[in-house]
Amino acid sequence: MRVLSITAALIAASLPFAAPAAAQESLPCKFPKRIMIVHGNNAVARMAIRQVASQITGKGMEGNNSGVLRGELRGREVEFTIRWSNGHRGFYTGRISGSGTLSGQNTDATNMRSQTTWFLREAVPC
Repeated sequence: MRVLSITAALIAASLPFAAPAAAQESLPCKFPKRIMIVHGNNAVARMAIRQVASQITGKGMEGNNSGVLRGELRGREVEFTIRWSNGHRGFYTGRISGSGTLSGQNTDATNMRSQTTWFLREAVPC
């Protein structure tokens, strides 16, 4: 009986120290306020980003086209769509590495054969 109560006391004493680490892991990564998306074909989109919790939104330009970005972070995974003024709609998926590098795949939703890779010039801290 005494061993059981000592074990329970040790477990209870360790819980306050374990909770902050678990809570910290669930915090979303933080997008920079300004990003440059570099595509596999060397096209560069410059976007101003706003992040609220896991939701990301933004506006920007790629060449003469303006675009509106909407997406979401789920842990280190990211998905977003950019609706471009020329009618194209880019769908982006990616993953943030341990060093904060974000890269992935891009598909033009108006032409599914149009696909390329992309990465952010800026690090995304997690």
